[in-house]
Amino acid sequence: MPKKRSHSPPNLIYYGGYPISIFSYQFEKKRKFSSKFSGKHCNFALEELKKNLNVFIFYIFIMAVINVKLSKKYTNNDGEYPIVYCLSHKSRTCDITSGFFCFEKYFLKGNNDKYVSYHKKDSKEINQEITQTLLNLKDKLKGLGTNVDSMNAPEIKKYLISDEVKKSKGMKFMDYARSIIGYYEFNTRASLEQTLKLLVDFFNGKDFYFDDITSGVLRNLEYAWKQQSKSINTRGIHFRNLRLIFNRAIADEVTEKYPFKSFKIKSVRKAKKEFPLESFNKLKNLTFTENEVLKEQTRDVFLLSFYLCGANLNDIYYWTSENLKKNKIIFVRNKIKRFEPEKVEITLQPEALDLLNKYKGKKHLFSFADNYKNYKTFKDNVAKRIRSFRQLVDFDDLTMYYARYSWATYADKIGVDRSVIGKSLGHQEQSVAGRFYIVYEWAKTDIANRQVIDYTLGKHRA
Repeated sequence: MPKKRSHSPPNLIYYGGYPISIFSYQFEKKRKFSSKFSGKHCNFALEELKKNLNVFIFYIFIMAVINVKLSKKYTNNDGEYPIVYCLSHKSRTCDITSGFFCFEKYFLKGNNDKYVSYHKKDSKEINQEITQTLLNLKDKLKGLGTNVDSMNAPEIKKYLISDEVKKSKGMKFMDYARSIIGYYEFNTRASLEQTLKLLVDFFNGKDFYFDDITSGVLRNLEYAWKQQSKSINTRGIHFRNLRLIFNRAIADEVTEKYPFKSFKIKSVRKAKKEFPLESFNKLKNLTFTENEVLKEQTRDVFLLSFYLCGANLNDIYYWTSENLKKNKIIFVRNKIKRFEPEKVEITLQPEALDLLNKYKGKKHLFSFADNYKNYKTFKDNVAKRIRSFRQLVDFDDLTMYYARYSWATYADKIGVDRSVIGKSLGHQEQSVAGRFYIVYEWAKTDIANRQVIDYTLGKHRA
């Protein structure tokens, strides 16, 4: 009697767009069917195999899938979204940066191996690179075989990046830097962009990789920037920006290089001068003509910051009516909001209320924020006009920050507890007791603020 031909199950079937791998073993007909899986995709495969392959016991799992998509988590300065390789596995997804950005209307979703339309500059080269990288990633993914079932999405991403990116010299530094820059707040982003421009100039516009930036290169950078008359603190800012990019790249498994192990970032702490009370009052009492409305506005912005315990310009600009609760300003400082600090609560003193009524805005709490396209433009204009007051008030170092420095200095002079000064400035609590056990009474800030304002009016002596 001829032997029955055994049926071999397919290595791969598709259901709902998911590839499903099947591994099987022959067993006796009378033996019960058993399996190690669940889920609608697996149930579908089970039914299909029951029809034709009832002599097999099998183990089934959904494989990882990788494709190209437009991530809408953030944008670059031009409003373009990053193009990413999206890895999906076991109901989790991970994005692998491509280094390219694109407007949504120009993204083609891989039709005919095209991901960006011809409207995008260098579209042909971008499409070729994305297509080739995607093929490489899929090949590496396929090479995992059955091991993929014991891995989660982040582990697979780590494998793909380490195998794909580190295979040659690694990812281009600028591609990675541009892909992450959108995660940061405006000021940090602007500072990072300046650093990247300096790096491009240093490498003469040529492509460079993480591996190209060694501790020796950092020393050459320091010498070059010193020759360009950049101060030690300015150089320190750019080196810290560069270190930030390296730290993030290491966390993202993009590189293992860290040139800062043997390179020390230098800086000097600039001694701050006290803004004399006499100069403060000169600034407060400045008079302006009808043609100097913007100068008057700038002086009032300085005073507003001072009357609000030295609130940062970066916070004042973004306040809306939601930050005003009765007669209180309640906000979280933009500089440290990622650390989820406690909200700052400042009661508006009469002097601050007068300025609120004078500059009441629509979209923003203050009208001067409504009148500018963005914060950078506003900040730059304020800084320029503040400098024009220096001779008028007999203080050559005057900047907007002196509204904050002066409030803290005057508060200390009249004996306000330094813990109250710190909380009023919006600093994070450092002590364990302060962070976990003590509920700060914001009335202390209100009392201190009134005392500081009275000090400038000659009503409170140090």
